Amino acid sequence: MFGLFKNGILILLCLFSQGLFADRCYSFIDLSRGNVELESNWRFAKGDNPNWKNSTYEDGDWAIKKMPDIAVNQGTKVSGYYWYRCRIYLRDKMKFSQHSVALNLGSYNGSTEIYLNDKLLTPPIDLRKQSDNKQAPQAFPIPMHFFQPGVNVLALRVYFHTNTSGFQIVPALQDESNFLFQNISPKAMVVLSGIIILTIGIYFITDCFLKPFNLEILFFVLFCIFFSFYELMSSDIFSFKNPLSTQKYALLLYIVLPVLFINFLIVYLSYKRRLYTYAYEIIILLFFVGILFLKTPYHFNLAEKLNTRLLVFPFFVSVSLIVYRAKKNLMYTKYILIGLLTLLPFFILDIFLFFKGIDYHSTTALFGSVFFLFFTSVQLNSNFLNKSQVSTIQKKETLQQDALQEGFILGLESITKKHIDSMGNLIENSINQTPDTKTLAQINNDINSLESIILCGKALWDIEHKSMSIDPEKFLLKEFVDEVIQDVENNLQEKRKNKEVVILSSSLEVTNSKLLFYLLLYHIIENAYLYSGKQSRIQISAAIEGNMLTIAVSDEGYGIPKQSQESIFQKFVSIIPEGSQLNNPRPGIGLTLVNKIVSLLKGKLDLFSQPGFGTKITITIPT
Repeated sequence: MFGLFKNGILILLCLFSQGLFADRCYSFIDLSRGNVELESNWRFAKGDNPNWKNSTYEDGDWAIKKMPDIAVNQGTKVSGYYWYRCRIYLRDKMKFSQHSVALNLGSYNGSTEIYLNDKLLTPPIDLRKQSDNKQAPQAFPIPMHFFQPGVNVLALRVYFHTNTSGFQIVPALQDESNFLFQNISPKAMVVLSGIIILTIGIYFITDCFLKPFNLEILFFVLFCIFFSFYELMSSDIFSFKNPLSTQKYALLLYIVLPVLFINFLIVYLSYKRRLYTYAYEIIILLFFVGILFLKTPYHFNLAEKLNTRLLVFPFFVSVSLIVYRAKKNLMYTKYILIGLLTLLPFFILDIFLFFKGIDYHSTTALFGSVFFLFFTSVQLNSNFLNKSQVSTIQKKETLQQDALQEGFILGLESITKKHIDSMGNLIENSINQTPDTKTLAQINNDINSLESIILCGKALWDIEHKSMSIDPEKFLLKEFVDEVIQDVENNLQEKRKNKEVVILSSSLEVTNSKLLFYLLLYHIIENAYLYSGKQSRIQISAAIEGNMLTIAVSDEGYGIPKQSQESIFQKFVSIIPEGSQLNNPRPGIGLTLVNKIVSLLKGKLDLFSQPGFGTKITITIPT
């Protein structure tokens, strides 16, 4: 317990030691420590007087400031000159080295002249026209020989450009290496985030060239490129000589980002553009044009505040676009939504700190944006992969369908050629002699077979295109089945002796579409003949129970392999069972038509088959 208490005390001391032992003005300091924070006893005055830089000037009646002294004056323009003075004492025996220290003032909305012991350490400029990059920490090197033993007077002449005045941190005299160490990491993070975002953009640009043009990818690429340049401008890696120009173009890039992202979402989710999107884009366009004419840091600050307020709208529009039709969109937007939710706390933090006057560089752009764009790119890559897989499957299915259609054409050609050749031979023989009854019957049979093929194709087309009409009529079932069997045997030129028709009553009537019933029975019975030997037994049975008619056709033929049983009802699929005497494939639409008719009549079809033992097809239809 004592050890835990001791460790806690040590942690608290470490956390608060910086504040407890901070230096102050009008006291002795030790520059050899490498980091001297001048927290309190600063003398402060508003206005401008060239004499205030003099080390001999008496500033006892000035206000006393404790740092940091950041202040936001809402509704009041406080831009202007401010002076800060600090006296520090160095011991007489201090040894001065030749290296420099840096006066670190942090980030602030102002321009500064630094005086040490009456000597100007910064270039002489008009502070009112100079605007430093407020997002970059401001530090000013001071050669060690500028210091003197005893009293040293540090005077800061600051021109604050906006209604945000004061410093965000405690001014510190730091060894230059310490300053670089403390500031290189945040700056490096900004640069790294900019490079990552640019890399994402380049990756998707490459994807655009390798794949068909995609509008949502174009919007996303522009979003990434604009964002990356904004980041690089913010970190001074890519900047103009005039800091105001850098600030202007960075802001122009930043205000376009929400427009690009909303357009990306609209195209990506296949939404129609709404009136509010046009209104928002018009506002942004006017805002964009207005920024081009801004010339002072004060007005740039106002523009940034307005832009911060405008960001609320695109954020919630983006979330609403994803949430709307959430079930449909979730598959395509779940990672984007995670990215937006990751962005939310940083977004709120930025707004809070911005209006408090604390310029905590673009937390949203630095951390939130990297996470957000990472998740968005993951989502897009995932979708591209899914689309690629779907495209591959579709191509494979198309090739299979083409192969099936080719089989259908070959089968149809074989059957059609058979009947046409048969008719041609019969007609040619009839030229030289008077045709007998058998010849005429054969010609009639061939014509009927061709008519049946055409009728079958037309019926399938009508059913698939929902143009088939059901015209119910009464007919005797036994008589109708015998007629279908007769047509099958005539077409196949095969009289099957070993067949059995089991219908309890010859007077059993059915009311339904005679055409659909004919096509249904014809193709089931024809298949039983085709896929069984001539000596195999075939049974056709029918019965009515309640309001349901059950028809079963069974054979003791070759049977259908289990792996083929699901596919035989698909269009253009035709199989030749092992042991079958069939030499040519069939067109492959007969059982497809049977299945379609059963569905149209709101019935049920059952198939039982086993290789070597035959096949049984049972159909149940409402009467």
